[in-house]
Amino acid sequence: MIIVKAAICAEREATVPPVPWVPVEVAPAIVCSAMSPMLCRERPSRPSSALRTCSGVPASTDTVMASRSTEVMPEKWSGRSMVSTGAEMPVKLWPVPTIFTVPRCATAPSISRTICPVESGATILRGSAVSVPAQFVHGAMGSRVVTLGAITRLTPMFSSTGPDVSPYDALLLLSFGGPEKPADVVPFPENVTRGRGIPRERLEEVGEHYFLFGGRSPINDQNRALLAAIREDLAGSGIDLPVYWGNRNWDPYLVDTLTQMREDGITRAAVLTTSAYSSYSSCRQYRENLADAVAAVEGAPRLDRLRQYFNHPGFVEPVVDATTAGLAELPDNVRERAELVFVTHSIPTEMAETSGPDGDGYVRQHLSVAAEVTSRVRQETGRHHGHDTVFCSRSGSPRTPWLEPDVNDHLATLAKAGARAVVLVPVGFVSDHMEVIYDLDTEALATAEKLGLEAIRVATPGVDPRFVAMVRDLLVERAAAERDEPVERAAVGDMVARPEVCAVGCCPNPRGERPALCGLDA
Repeated sequence: MIIVKAAICAEREATVPPVPWVPVEVAPAIVCSAMSPMLCRERPSRPSSALRTCSGVPASTDTVMASRSTEVMPEKWSGRSMVSTGAEMPVKLWPVPTIFTVPRCATAPSISRTICPVESGATILRGSAVSVPAQFVHGAMGSRVVTLGAITRLTPMFSSTGPDVSPYDALLLLSFGGPEKPADVVPFPENVTRGRGIPRERLEEVGEHYFLFGGRSPINDQNRALLAAIREDLAGSGIDLPVYWGNRNWDPYLVDTLTQMREDGITRAAVLTTSAYSSYSSCRQYRENLADAVAAVEGAPRLDRLRQYFNHPGFVEPVVDATTAGLAELPDNVRERAELVFVTHSIPTEMAETSGPDGDGYVRQHLSVAAEVTSRVRQETGRHHGHDTVFCSRSGSPRTPWLEPDVNDHLATLAKAGARAVVLVPVGFVSDHMEVIYDLDTEALATAEKLGLEAIRVATPGVDPRFVAMVRDLLVERAAAERDEPVERAAVGDMVARPEVCAVGCCPNPRGERPALCGLDA
């Protein structure tokens, strides 16, 4: 049960615009009325039909209308909602209500009356309209005084009760980036391919893909959703850690994010990249970008990249469930013999051959995950499905060999061999960005239709709670390793978990050596 508590944030006469209301299920609760002579009193809540909760609040500091608090079932609580059981008054919502115990009440320093008339040992909430010196709060790290209208409130700050993530004081989400509007479409691929000799015709072709979707990539919105989900997951697990976001190739640029982190006093951060596999493009190039950004920002925090997670259960299990769900959506008469087509981003064959510490890591990792997913699907459905790993999004010089077969060519091969249905599994991608919504949803599905194949493309992990929880697991795992504590690294399939620090020579730059962080050769 989570208690959501209102706190006075303005004088009684203040007014604010109304907000939308939706029903919510509630249970008997401690109800606190800021207008009552006794600040807090125990009483059962009203039936759920008589209660309302405000929704759609864009930020924890926004003023909304409500007057009391009650317990809200966790599955009904959005993270910043409030139940109203009486007359309206301005309140401020707190993003993660933290329950703590006050040994005794205290008097606010700037007024003569006690505003915490609760019994010794009573349970109240972070953000409630009471004055509690920090030394009276169990586990407190400090306090701050907040003046709201005629009332001064002392808001205790708390030490974390969740997993230990020291020595880290922040988490950085590092992604690829993408255009946000039509004017960004040409500059973006130029940023990505600068110095790589990609033909202008290919850049224009890629630009046309974005224009089909309003000149905007979905990746930034997906990263915003993942960022919010990670923050909510960490807070819900008792981990008080700021989470930042930076991109390699577009706003918010990594240099700007590191500058903000420095200004915020961050000294050491763990880094999660939105790429699960090992290769130059999906691993070392991120490390090179980290080195460039740190060199450009004086006083930048120390950065430790979290390990590649292609075989972490939090990545694999959502893929298994999505594949099983995709099969279930196919017509009955073709489902049993449907082929599973695992799709990932093609890379130059030379890059693939040198990927990972021992070479061929990129392909072997994908084959391992595809085999594990296929095996798990068989266990769940009782049927064996043929499967292959294929590629999409070739973008290099036509003279340079890239990994094959292309997904469209493979679909033609399957149709010629008598296949009637396929399930496209974008196993190489963590979310539905352009390579998924264009190369698969647009091109590959059109190819399947032309060939007479029943086809469905299944979901990527995205913000699946297991994938989000994986981020926390990797963070806690790496923190423990940095404290020289024993660590069990979760992994499924026939390959072991990747180490936190890349080996010397791992995933080399095909154009020559460049500085890179987070490796033994850093």
